[in-house]
Amino acid sequence: MRKMKLAMLIVFCVMLFGGTVVSFVLPDREFSDVENRELAKKPKITAKRILSGEYQKEYDTYLSDQFFFRDKWVDLAVREQIALGKKDFNGVYLGKNNYLLEKYEKAVNYFSPDPRYCCLPNRFVSTAANRLSMCMVVGLRGIIVKDPYKTRLASNSLNDVFGYVTSGDGFYRDGSFIQHDRHPYNGGYGVGMISDLSEIIYLLGESSYKVTSNGMDNVYDWIYKGYAPLMYHGIIMDAVTGRAASRSYNSTYCAASMLKAVLMLSAEADAENSAKLKSIAKTWITENTLGNLYTDSDISIIKMMNELMADGTVECAAVSEGNFQYAGMDRVVHNRKKYSFAVSMWSDRIYN
Repeated sequence: MRKMKLAMLIVFCVMLFGGTVVSFVLPDREFSDVENRELAKKPKITAKRILSGEYQKEYDTYLSDQFFFRDKWVDLAVREQIALGKKDFNGVYLGKNNYLLEKYEKAVNYFSPDPRYCCLPNRFVSTAANRLSMCMVVGLRGIIVKDPYKTRLASNSLNDVFGYVTSGDGFYRDGSFIQHDRHPYNGGYGVGMISDLSEIIYLLGESSYKVTSNGMDNVYDWIYKGYAPLMYHGIIMDAVTGRAASRSYNSTYCAASMLKAVLMLSAEADAENSAKLKSIAKTWITENTLGNLYTDSDISIIKMMNELMADGTVECAAVSEGNFQYAGMDRVVHNRKKYSFAVSMWSDRIYN
C-alpha cells in the first residue's frame, strides 16, 4: 500500500512539473477551440505589479491556460462531470444529444423581469404585439429555469390583449389592428402578435398554466375579420403592413406565420372554430402564389399542412367577397373572385 501511494505521488509530480516544463518550451496558444475563448498571454513583470500581487495572479492564470495538453485535460474533466450527471458548465447547459445551450437567463430576467412592461430603463407599459413578445420571453425563461411564478405571470399577462380597443394599440371590432398609436399593422405587428399568441396557447395548452381567458372568441374573430378579407392568394395587402412593406421577405413571412398561427389555433379551438380555421388555412395553402410555403415552415407545421391537405372532410373557405370598411385604421378593401384592391387613407388618428 505504501509503495502504491509513493508511485502515485511520483506520477503526479512528474505530470505536474514535467507538464510545466513542457509548457515553457512549447509556443503559447492564442485560442482554445474547446472552450471557445482567448487564452491568457504571459504577463509583463514590474516591481509595482509584483508588490501588488497583480503579476502573481495573472501568471497563475497564464500557467493554467498554457498548460501542456490543456484541451485534453479540460475534455477529460468535462466527461467526468457528465458521467456524474452534471448539466451546467460555467453558464452553458448540456442539452439532449450533447447540444450546448448558453445560459442567458440572468440577462433575460434583468432586462425583461415583467412582461407587463418593456424597454428598460424607461419601463413603460407593453401593449398589443409588444406585450406578446414580452410574454414569450418571460414565459420561455420561466419554463427553461423552472420558475413557476414567471411562467404564471407570462400566462396571466396575456389577459389584457384579448379585449377590443377603441383607441391606441390593439385590435378593433372591425378587424383593424394598430401598433405605435397610429400605424395600421395587421400585416406587421399584428401577424407577430397572433403568431406569438398561437405559440403560447399551444405551448401551455396541456399544462397548469393554460391560457383560460374568455376572450379566445375574439382571437378567432380577428382571423375572420382582420385577415381572411386582407389575404388575397396568400398575400396580405401592403396597405396594412406599415414599414414592413419595404422588406422583400414580408409577404412570405406573413403567409407562413399566419398559416402557422391558424393551424396551431385550430388544434386548441372548439369544434366549430377549429373547422372554420382549417378551411381558411386550406384556402391559403391552395391559393398560395408566393412559392413553396414549406420552405418557411417548421417541421411540426409541415406535418399539420400535410394532414390538412389529405383530409377530404375539410373544404376550402369561400372567398371573402364584398366591401370591407376598416374605420379603425382608415382602410377599405374590396374583394371579388378575380380581383381585389385596397384604399389607404389618413386622418388625425391614423398615418397613411
